Formats: sequence, structure tokens, C-alpha cells
Amino acid sequence: MPPISSSRSASLDKIVIGDNRRVSAGQAVIRFSKSKMSALVVLLIGAVAAGLFLVYVHLQNITLSYQISGLFTEQKEMQDFNRKLRIELANVKSLARLEVLAAEKYGMGPPDPKQIVQVR
Repeated sequence: MPPISSSRSASLDKIVIGDNRRVSAGQAVIRFSKSKMSALVVLLIGAVAAGLFLVYVHLQNITLSYQISGLFTEQKEMQDFNRKLRIELANVKSLARLEVLAAEKYGMGPPDPKQIVQVR
């Protein structure tokens, strides 16, 4: 392969790099003062801190949403359990059940007329 001439090399640099990106030794380079650089660093640190804070708040929001959802599920389970207990309590306190239990287990029956005492 023949060597690439310098004019061809320069045009290749121009295509790849472009005129606006070329920096030669004669051009001035933008320099920041220490105060501007420190202000920029503080600004970047603040932006990163604000971003991290927003991420933290979002994660807390998601965590609390999951906890609330779990508590709603637990509340529904407790309400169902409470309903079942109320039904069971009503069955235990029912007069028909108590009459059957008194007659069968304890041999109780209606009182005789002479056992009734009237209180005035």
C-alpha cells in the first residue's frame, strides 16, 4: 500500500474531526478561575445530592404504598374473622341451642307451677 500523502491525511482529519473540533497550539483554551470551578463543583454536588434525595423519597413512597396495601389486605382478613366470630357468638347465645343443651346435658325442664315464686 502506498504511503498516504500529507494533503490527503489533512483532508481525512478534516472529515473525521471537522474544522470546529480542531485545536491547534495557537488557539486560546478556555480556562476557569478557581472560584468558578469551585462553584461548578458545588453546583454539581448539589444536583447529585438532590437527585439522590428524590430517588430516596420515591423509594420510600413505593415502600409505604406496599405497606398500606398489605395493611388493607390484613384489615379485610380481620373484618372477615370478626364477622365469623360474631356469627359463632350468636349461635352460642341462641335460646334454641341453650334449651337443647339444658335438657340433654343437665336434665333441666320447664318449672312446676309450685316452683314459681312471685315477687312483689
